[in-house]
Amino acid sequence: MAWDSKRPVPWKRLGKLFGIYLVLLLAITMVTNRDRTLGELLPGIIGGVSIAALVMVITVKFGYTMPLLRSREENAAARAQQVATRQAARAARSGVAAPEPTVAASRPKAAPTSRTTTGPSQHPRRTTKTRKR
Repeated sequence: MAWDSKRPVPWKRLGKLFGIYLVLLLAITMVTNRDRTLGELLPGIIGGVSIAALVMVITVKFGYTMPLLRSREENAAARAQQVATRQAARAARSGVAAPEPTVAASRPKAAPTSRTTTGPSQHPRRTTKTRKR
């Protein structure tokens, strides 16, 4: 994709993401470099987070947005498009016309079996001494 100066950048989400990133880097660096002071470590960490933020803004302007930075609606639309693409590909392989894509197509929950139940059969209370004969 080409650079688009009018493409919006999710500044609030980017700020939140890199704020968490900065705090985690500070904590990890303070734990692993106990012999250094915060004044020695802070410029390098802030520089690294700034470069990462700059790279992320550039990638957003080129058209890539991390799934973490997308809204729920955008993620749902992308997921629905992937489902429709998969169904069309399966239909093309089998030679059948593609069915209409369903967004909320969930399969029913399987019935419990003796191996999956959480009932008393999973936790028997008898031992060799208390077994009835």
